[in-house]
Amino acid sequence: MTVFSEAHSMTETTPQDIHTYLIGIMQQAVATFLQQEQIDFDATQLPIDLRLSAQASFGDYSIPVMAWSGKLKRPR
Repeated sequence: MTVFSEAHSMTETTPQDIHTYLIGIMQQAVATFLQQEQIDFDATQLPIDLRLSAQASFGDYSIPVMAWSGKLKRPR
């Protein structure tokens, strides 16, 4: 899966700006994935719980997605 997004330069950023921006990118990625996999589901209905990672080895942020597994069914 490839997702392209334009970077927007911000002169002054706040943690809320960055959080909102990252959630927007995640929503774009999920919507693209759903479209490519032909899964009929509105990506905006999925809760995106972006948080700081519990372990540094996981990266800076994490998004628990297991709660989505029951909602995203592939067409048969």
